[in-house]
Amino acid sequence: MTKIDRIVSTRGADPAAYISAGDMTMVSPVSASGDVTIYESDSYDADETRSLDWSTTDAGTWPTLTAATIELRAVSASTGKTITATGSVVTATGATKEAPVELAPSDTAGKPSCDYDYQVIATLSNAHVVTLASGTLTLTSRLRA
Repeated sequence: MTKIDRIVSTRGADPAAYISAGDMTMVSPVSASGDVTIYESDSYDADETRSLDWSTTDAGTWPTLTAATIELRAVSASTGKTITATGSVVTATGATKEAPVELAPSDTAGKPSCDYDYQVIATLSNAHVVTLASGTLTLTSRLRA
């Protein structure tokens, strides 16, 4: 079973959304390159398979995440506005560690539509801080009637 077959069979989504570079698997709305595209005031919940998911395919890519806290931090270079959200650890050890982040509509409501630089940061149980992922988050405005 290939990496894409395994992920598609458990997630049930478009295989193109799961093609990864290196040892990290990105899940839509996170692209294969690590960039994120989201819509203002949308819900990004795991129970609807819309959370922002980051995971590994190699045990050595990330440290053990047992008792770690996860945070998404994004800042716009053009406006200085920020988006922050707390994530969780789904799988803390092994080859396929997972750290999803859910966003509530209030996390992006009223934020300017533009590109934000983001980092997914883990604070480990020993207080060490590790950046798990980084890239560009594009916030798209909601269409108004």
